[in-house]
Amino acid sequence: MGTILRVYLNKEEKEGSAPHELCELIMRRLRAGSKVAFEHETVKDWLREIGEMLGYYVRTEFESDGYRFDVVWWGSERDFRGERHPAAVFEVQRGGSLVEALARLKHALDRWNIYGLYLVVTEEEDVERARRLVEPHLKGSFHELQGRLRIWIAKRVREIRDALAEYRDEVRELSTLRD
Repeated sequence: MGTILRVYLNKEEKEGSAPHELCELIMRRLRAGSKVAFEHETVKDWLREIGEMLGYYVRTEFESDGYRFDVVWWGSERDFRGERHPAAVFEVQRGGSLVEALARLKHALDRWNIYGLYLVVTEEEDVERARRLVEPHLKGSFHELQGRLRIWIAKRVREIRDALAEYRDEVRELSTLRD
């Protein structure tokens, strides 16, 4: 959208007419609001891809005891079918209720006592800002998550997925060595 408006503005200037005020306003807002917010489903897909590339058995929108988790990784399909605990649980936070996402992760901790608990924040570009957003909750109702919850940003998930995808075959080969 920004490119189209720039072309329009350049055309207006070349033809000698003043750029339309609305276009200038939109351009200013586009420049000011260049913060990236990743889509919830996109980030879930990246987490699914990462898990599969690393050799995990992956389920999205997995339900357990009335809780629905965004992405869950098990060591193998046999672990999943045998109702063993998962290796990792991911909650992707974009808008919505941070408290609900933390409640789901707390339930995963209570149910499976695992260390692979991840909250992926989509609207922050800086992991420290994301931590500051979550920290007050970890000192209160969700204090059990402290030390176990890992906070990631969506940009980092995309970078990990891209790096693994670049060496997909080699990663897959190495991930099968543990079997």
